Order: sequence, then structure tokens, then C-alpha cells
Amino acid sequence: MPVFAWSLLSLGGPSTRSLVLFLLLILAAPCLAAPPDLKQPNAYAVVIGISQYREEGIPKVVYAAKDAEAIAQVLEKQAGIPKSHIKLMIDGKATGSDFHKLGDWLKIKVRQADSTVYLYYAGHGTPDAKTSEPSLVPWDGDPDFPNTLYPLATLYAALEQLPAANIVVWLDSCFSGAEGRSVLAKGTRPFRLEMDKLAPSALKKVIVMAAATGKQMSSDYDKAGHGLFTHAVLTGLQGGADTDKNGLVTLQELYPYVKRQVVDTAAEELTREQTPVLLPGEEVLATKGGFPVALAIPGGPVPLKPTVSLSQAEQELKALEEQERQVDEQAKQETLKRQIEKKKQEIEQKKRKLELAKVMPYEGALPEGLSNQSDAKVLQRDASGCLWVETVGRIPFGRDDSREQARGKALSSARARAVAFESALGVVPGRIMMEKIMQEGPQDAGSCVNCQYVVHYKACVVLLPEQSEAQAVKAPSYSTPKQQVVEMIGKDGAPMRLVSEGEFLYGENNKRLSLPAFYMDQYEVTTALYAEFMADTGWKAPEYWKTGGIFSTATWKAHGQKPVVGVDWHDADAYCRYYGKRLPTEQEWEKAARGTDGRTYPWGNDAPTSQQANFNRGTIFQDYEVLVNVGSLEDGKSPYGIYDLAGNVWEWTSSDYDSSRKVLRGGSWSAYASNMRSASRLDNTPTDRYNGIGFRCAKTP
Repeated sequence: MPVFAWSLLSLGGPSTRSLVLFLLLILAAPCLAAPPDLKQPNAYAVVIGISQYREEGIPKVVYAAKDAEAIAQVLEKQAGIPKSHIKLMIDGKATGSDFHKLGDWLKIKVRQADSTVYLYYAGHGTPDAKTSEPSLVPWDGDPDFPNTLYPLATLYAALEQLPAANIVVWLDSCFSGAEGRSVLAKGTRPFRLEMDKLAPSALKKVIVMAAATGKQMSSDYDKAGHGLFTHAVLTGLQGGADTDKNGLVTLQELYPYVKRQVVDTAAEELTREQTPVLLPGEEVLATKGGFPVALAIPGGPVPLKPTVSLSQAEQELKALEEQERQVDEQAKQETLKRQIEKKKQEIEQKKRKLELAKVMPYEGALPEGLSNQSDAKVLQRDASGCLWVETVGRIPFGRDDSREQARGKALSSARARAVAFESALGVVPGRIMMEKIMQEGPQDAGSCVNCQYVVHYKACVVLLPEQSEAQAVKAPSYSTPKQQVVEMIGKDGAPMRLVSEGEFLYGENNKRLSLPAFYMDQYEVTTALYAEFMADTGWKAPEYWKTGGIFSTATWKAHGQKPVVGVDWHDADAYCRYYGKRLPTEQEWEKAARGTDGRTYPWGNDAPTSQQANFNRGTIFQDYEVLVNVGSLEDGKSPYGIYDLAGNVWEWTSSDYDSSRKVLRGGSWSAYASNMRSASRLDNTPTDRYNGIGFRCAKTP
């Protein structure tokens, strides 16, 4: 205390002493600590709560949806995470498809090395009946069908790939099948789940805080209107866990608080054992638990108000879900009938083929004006009754011409020769049953001052109608697609395939829709085509254009036929409109990929391989090397002959996901196998220019 102040205090009266004390407080004010503040602009959170499952046999998790809403509220208010960085998935918004898209959503969002990722799940867990591997149960999941579940191992693999400094997972679920938030497949008994299955020790980045040990249940706490574990997490984040009273809650403080609260409350009020666990082990707190998770509320935790009236919401939800269940059941019956009828047709077709010789040479006269020569010849008639012809298309092009345009014209020329065979054979032209490009490329290229683009083409046409009954075999009938192959060349020189009008099976639930006919680009838009668009319009270059080596002469040939990436929705829309085309709707995109038989992938129902799709190539984008040339994966084309509808790049559509986001389809080079499904969807902001996003165009006839 200054000497003059001491003198005034000792000599002055009461009023003098009060004045001196007031002055001393003003002088001391700068030394008082400012209240803490917590902002996490590089933090992202996925919050999932499933109370009511689609399957009637799965018990309701009473407070799960409310738990998730409360966690999302605290992460925004107390943890300082921007609301746009929090993905909230409640009940029907947490389907199996939504779970499988989480990895890609996080890949797009999490790009900074100092990022923090939080994932919260409240709902049922279940162990695999054979391997005991734990899985989360999506809204449309069923423990009796393992492929409808979401394994924890898949979740951890996706999180471990993220370039984040801190990753925290909260699981208010259990996986033993005992009671509470856990379910079992029929015929399976509850058991003790080993903790290394719940979170393997090999985890490097992810810290998991689980509600209970492998043999216990995760309890509801009716007094608080939350799950017991979630209630402890909420009160801890609000300040109950702020043991050093500095206004911030760290993971080092949160876990001991949650563990103590859950253990004591379960024993004293619920008369059972429940012990939260930290995985891969509590020792990680010493090295990775010091970062602040939330800002404590002055005065301690406060009650959280539910965002909806739970009883009213439950009644409305139950009525709607009953209606949905009835519709789904009716759709399943109709689908089953169609599958049975299709199977009968397939059996009849196979029986007919077995009665034929394996290969039957064509013995009829060649059409007038055509002969077996180097550019057009009849090959053979096979066991299915197809007459195969081989043709060659040759188109000259110079240094300044587009090789892609020459390719399209050469293919059209080769196909026209095959159609000429059909006309001369007395068959309605254009009814090509199957086709295959045997070989293609520039010939005598050199400097391309005067070279040709050559396409060797093989097509199956129907048989001669004047053949005898002994020789004639009807052309095979196909349920997908109903129309025959028809192609046009767009104004940008890109070939387009016709997708005929009619019904098809759409979405995860195979809803039957009908669309008018449309054309779809056979290939994704390439860097070479996009470069021409830029030259014609002066449009800005895509992201990764320079770093991807596109401006390098040495690498242009290597990357010119790869799909352009780093284009946002507005770029893609402008390109398509410039050439008199448009972006496809997501319904058009899915029909072009699946055909009309409801297949899982463009090629059928077999799991994807590298022969069919370019996927699961990691997360590092280097000079377009992770991409493959468009149309190079012959085994992956769709029933309409359209290539790369699974993998390589996600593709923009014209469809809105919500008021601020657009739908993408198809998966990318970095996506997982589950994203190769033709019904898989992803959403993104129209201005995002990501290295896994490209596009193709559509056109109304």
C-alpha cells in the first residue's frame, strides 16, 4: 500500500478511509484476471441420437434424441463450436447411408492440423453374433442383418485418417446385449465384451469415453430426463468438472468427474453398477487430455430446456413411423413379386441357351455393298443368338483440334457402320444389343499436325429374320435397360447416352419412380474439355489446376483425360449451360447408374474392386495421380454404357439437399467402398472446390 494512503487511513475519518479504499480498488482492477473465453473455429462435431428405430422389434431409447440435442447445444454455447460446424442427426436423419457418409463429410470439413473433432452417439449398440465385434445401430439397422449396422472399426478408421490434433468420441451406448442401450440378434445371448474390441489399443488419435464397461448396461436417469452418462457429461461440460476453477473444462478434468458421478449415482439411486471407461486407457489424459473442451458456466451447471415437447413429438413420430412401416412393407411385397418373376425369366433364358451350341458361325450372305474388310466385317453368331460385327472409325484431326471431339466422331463413325449392317440385314437400325470398344487412340500422332483418331468397335446385332427356324435364335431380352443403346455427341464433343423413359427403383428403400427420357454424358468432364471451355469463355481456373500439373506440357498428356476436379457447383452449372446441357437431377443420376432392376452398383451387386471403381486411395491429392482416365474401367460401366458412376470423383447434381447445400453422387478416389453404392448421397455447399469433386452433364431430348 502506498505510504500516503496508509497515512490517510490512519489519520482520516470514516469518509476519508472509504474514499481511500475505493481508490485502491480502482488501482488494483487491471491486476484482476479477465473471464476466460473459448472459441474453436477449427472444431467440428457430429452428434447422433436415435430414440425410435424403424424396426418395431428394436426397443425405444427414451432419451437418446433429447440427449443429442442437449449435447449439440452445449458444444455450441459452452465449447465455442460454430453452429454450421455441428452435424446433428436425429432418428430418421441417422440412416445407415448417413452413417457411411460421415467419413467423407469430415474429410471435406477437417483440413487444418490444429482441428478438433467431437463425435457423440446415443442409441443402441450391438455385438456381431459371430465375431462379437461391436457396431452402432443406425435408424434403419437391424441386428439380425449385420450389413445394416455400422461397425465401430469403420468409424475409428475414418476418424484416424483425419488431419486433426484432437479427436474425442462419446458413446452413450453399450454392446454386451444385456439391457439398456444394447440389442442382440435373435438367438444370441448377452456376454462380456472385451474392451479392446470397443476401442483397440492401436488408436493413435482417437480418445473414446464410453458409458459403461463391456459387461454393464448404459442406464437412463429419469430424474434428469437424460441418459445417466450423458447427464454427467452435460453437467461436467457446463462447469461441474472445472476442478481448478479457472473457468475452463479440460478432458483431464471431465473424465474423472463423469466417472465419479456415474458410479455414485448408479450405486446410490439405481442400485446397479455402471462405470464409464476411457480408451485406449486413462494414461492418455496425461499426454492428450489437457486441451480445453468447454467454458464453465459461472455459478455451475444450469438445466437444459428441450427443444421440442417430447410427449407431443413422440406421438406424432409414432404415427408417422407406423404409416411409413406400412408403406415399406407393401413396397417390399411388390419388390419380391417382381424379383420372383425376373428370376423365372432368367431361368427360362438360361435353359434355352444351354440347348444351343456354344458358337454358331454365320453362314448367310453379307449385306449388299458391304464386305469383310479391314474396317467392317461380320464375326460370328454366339450361343445367345447375337450376331457380332466389328467396325473401325477413323477421324483425322490436327494440332489445333480437340482429341476428345475426334474420339467422339470416330466412335460415332464406327457405330454407324454397325447400324449399316443392321439396315442391310433387314433389322430395325439402332437396335444394338451390346457393344464394346476393343481399342482406341491416335494413330501416327507425332506432333499431331495430321493424325487420325481410331476406334476399333465391336457390336452385337439381332439375327437375320430370313434364317430358318433351326438357325434362328431370338435376341436376348433384357429387363435393364429396356431401351437399346443410343448415343449423341454434345456440343463440347463429349458422347452422351440415352436413358429411356420409364420406371426404376430409387434410393435406399427402392422406391419406384418414373422419369422421362434424357441424355447423360458417357464420361466425366475431363481436364482437356474444361480447358477448352476456359479458353472459349475466359472462365476462372479450377482449384488445384496449377498444383495438379495441368499447366505443365510434360504432364498434359497424362492428365488430359482425367476428370477435372476443384470445380464448385457454379463452375459445373456454367460449363453445362454453355454447351446447351445441364446438370442432372439426383434421380436422373441414380437411374443412369442403376438401370431399372435396383442393382446396388452400376455393374451389379458384387462388392466393388479396383477393376470397377477408383476408390479408397487415401487422403493425399498429388498432381491428379490418384485419378484414372475417364472410361478406363470397363468392368464398372452402368447398364446404359456410362462410365465412372462409382468412384473417381463425386459429381455435382442440380438437386438441393436443403436450402443451402447441393447433392453430390458417386463417391470419389478417397471414398470408402460403402460410398460406391449408387444410392449413396453426399451434400456440400455450392461454393466448395474440393479435390474429390467433379461433374458430368445431362440433356433433355
